[in-house]
Amino acid sequence: AFFLVTTALLEPESRVVTSLGARGGSATDVGPVEILVQLDGWQVGGRAITSQDDLQVVLEALPRGPGIVIKAGHGVSAGAVIATIRVARQAGITTQTLETSP
Repeated sequence: AFFLVTTALLEPESRVVTSLGARGGSATDVGPVEILVQLDGWQVGGRAITSQDDLQVVLEALPRGPGIVIKAGHGVSAGAVIATIRVARQAGITTQTLETSP
């Protein structure tokens, strides 16, 4: 079974400006952060997260430029993915990519 989720960006991607601050470098030095939606929560990097409130706190701390990639684990519902998109928006993440697999 396949499903498709779409979302509108709050700001056109071409207008998103990134900055690495004092470390220097360019926006291409940092890639998007991968979020794996699982049956019992999320994996962000190597960190397991079990509540939407904790997920929002982690997402709020991420750099804005590179955005996130949302991946759904085996058996995860479309509703869980949509909830993840909603939390990311509330955290101020406007650049979101959804990866699916057959």
